Amino acid sequence: MRPLGPEREIGAGIVRYLDGGHAREGGHLVALNGREVTVLPDGRTTARQRSQAITAALQAAPDPLADLVGTLILAGVSNLAVDGIPIVGESTDRLLASMRLEVSQHDSGVLVRVLETGGVS
Repeated sequence: MRPLGPEREIGAGIVRYLDGGHAREGGHLVALNGREVTVLPDGRTTARQRSQAITAALQAAPDPLADLVGTLILAGVSNLAVDGIPIVGESTDRLLASMRLEVSQHDSGVLVRVLETGGVS
């Protein structure tokens, strides 16, 4: 997938749409404080749903990376990588990562933060 169109600055992040080409739905690339979050099509969510979740997380995030990953997972995203490392992906027999989430209700909605992640080799 290649970047398509201009990048958008949202909060602490820079968001680029990734072209899926030939009628395939695209994904998103989020640059955030020296980290890179790749959100690819998964068949469960639309590009619009993923874009709305990214925008909501980056606009109100005290800890943008944790809030972004948590919000995307809550939105149903199932094809997600951080710094090129798959966090959520296609179903395999191998656990890729573990997460401890904090879910809280605020006036602006539900906030999901990733408190801790652990990779499994």
